[in-house]
Amino acid sequence: MADLYLPVMASCLQNGTYSSKSISSLERSAVVRKHAVLLLSSLLLQDYIKWRGLLFHRFLVAASDEDEEVATLAEMFYLSASRQGDGGSGIAVGFDGIDLDGPTGEVKRRRMYDFLLSKLSDEEKIGVTARLTKEVLGSAIDNNGDLSKVCQGQPPNHESSPKRLLSAWNVLTDTFYVLTNKAIKVGRVQDDLESAALDDPNLPNPSRQVTLAKNRLMSKISLKHLMEIVLPILCTLKVKLQASCSPLLKELMSYLLEIFRNYKSEVKEFLANDPTLLQEIEYDARQYASQQ
Repeated sequence: MADLYLPVMASCLQNGTYSSKSISSLERSAVVRKHAVLLLSSLLLQDYIKWRGLLFHRFLVAASDEDEEVATLAEMFYLSASRQGDGGSGIAVGFDGIDLDGPTGEVKRRRMYDFLLSKLSDEEKIGVTARLTKEVLGSAIDNNGDLSKVCQGQPPNHESSPKRLLSAWNVLTDTFYVLTNKAIKVGRVQDDLESAALDDPNLPNPSRQVTLAKNRLMSKISLKHLMEIVLPILCTLKVKLQASCSPLLKELMSYLLEIFRNYKSEVKEFLANDPTLLQEIEYDARQYASQQ
């Protein structure tokens, strides 16, 4: 019985958020979306329905709802119900009525990114960084495809450009947003006093030492990945963006600057054969420091 009405119930998660002005105030009310979150969450937690198709993504969009109560409820149940995984129900849930393009869509997308990044483990952060760098930025380096096209000049026009180019532009800007997000940084112990205490062999709590050792290992893996994979792709993409005077160059340089501030000596060693880029990054770093 629940499966029969699942597509309709799922569409209520975004009821009235992207429709025209002709709909009623009741349809626009956040009450409809709030009740949809509560009802679907209850069905998920009681195993009447399963995560399948785009139901997972509809809940994620609900977590960026403009109504804070709806967003908070969706976040809470998203974390609880998503542990069930996929499978079970064979009912397909559509994505009709959801538009994440434009300035309003950008705000929602980035709220979703912030939410998801805050829940990632260090291992997952390294994996996300690797995939975004290779699959998105790496593809932008090639001379084929929409990701490459939007790197060659000014951003596409929202009124006249094909939607696929607008989507490609959003993919690249969102990628830089995620890569420069503080939440994706692999955690390290910052407090020297705490570090000294954790290094003490007589420390009665061995689990804290295990945590410190794991943090150090993850930091080393992250650094190795940044130096061997991320930096080469960034340097290659920088040449392409610079040649076309792309606005994306500013976002790329922000990411490079972030890496430089965290791993100055390693970046200097890597860029020893590219003194011009190194000088540019050092200048930007000084400018940034003077503004703090």
